[in-house]
Amino acid sequence: MPARPEETDLILRLHADASAGRGWNGVCERLAAFTRAETAAILVPGTPAPRMPPALAEALAAPDDPCGLRRMRPERVYAAADLPGPGAIPAPWALRALAMRTGAAGMVWLLVAREGADCRAADGALLSALAPHLPQAVDTCETLRRDRARATLHGQVAARLGAGWLAFDREGRVCDHAPHAARLLRHTARLRTGARLRPADPDAATRFEAALRRVLSGPGATEALVLGLPPAPGLVLTADAALPGAQAMGWLRTPPDAAPAPEPVAQYLGIPLSEARLALALARGLSLRAAADALGLTEETARSYSRQIFARTGLRGQPELIRVLLESPLWMTAPKDAAGGGGAPPPARGAGAHGWGGGARPRRGLRRPTEAPS
Repeated sequence: MPARPEETDLILRLHADASAGRGWNGVCERLAAFTRAETAAILVPGTPAPRMPPALAEALAAPDDPCGLRRMRPERVYAAADLPGPGAIPAPWALRALAMRTGAAGMVWLLVAREGADCRAADGALLSALAPHLPQAVDTCETLRRDRARATLHGQVAARLGAGWLAFDREGRVCDHAPHAARLLRHTARLRTGARLRPADPDAATRFEAALRRVLSGPGATEALVLGLPPAPGLVLTADAALPGAQAMGWLRTPPDAAPAPEPVAQYLGIPLSEARLALALARGLSLRAAADALGLTEETARSYSRQIFARTGLRGQPELIRVLLESPLWMTAPKDAAGGGGAPPPARGAGAHGWGGGARPRRGLRRPTEAPS
């Protein structure tokens, strides 16, 4: 038998909501309208509860399952009086509910509720018509939700490590970029989708244009450059079509905006918090005297702390301390203050604007220590 127009409309809206991956408002609003119900809902474990009157929410979405939704037989339409739990749907609400098994979420429930009048046989028929499509729709929605959450995590990892990407079309225009790429380039170049990347430094702009032309004209070509004076981001250009419409990719890397907070550094190295603050300062390339000044310590106290750091950790000097911290997972912790570095001192004269990773050249007349401060 051909589907009725309202059934077709509901099925289309169900799959549209699933493809959007952001809830079931569209199909539930139409289902409520077709059944003349005050509430229609799809209950999916592990997702936010849908909007419904508080009395119904307490009976249907409570953790202890008073109405026995988890004991419902799949594909059967239940009235309020038929629910297998000891709880009851509060008066004056009438209900029709149906359960289905899915691969992603386990059991899910589709229901309509009317206030002051019983549901009709046609209401249950609409639920039954929608039921065969519910498992696929829920699985699609849950897959998209999980993929979006993973993509968000991947973006957070890249942002915290100071990494990003740009995609260029065959004309050399930026056709796409990482969400945080503009922040990585904010002091270096103007970034706008559909336009060419314009490094602010004239020499860097010339080098970039020449490198991009070579990559776009040579399959398999790779070019590496810095987009200005240190600590400007580094960029590697590759002849990749990693995204639709892209002919080349640009892989950005800049020192992270903020150092780890001293608390996780203390935990990671097994040293007291006061020594962790000094370790962060030394890892930024500061001399012992500059680190003491930045932290408000006397040089003698800083010297004592530094001896304890290397004694406790077994590290053989400041270069090894820098390497251990830069290779650690501490950069994945969210800093307390993205601008100030979670308690680390600001860069002193002689350190780069970011001060991490050795990418910035020391100013003339100042050298970075090559052994443990003594």
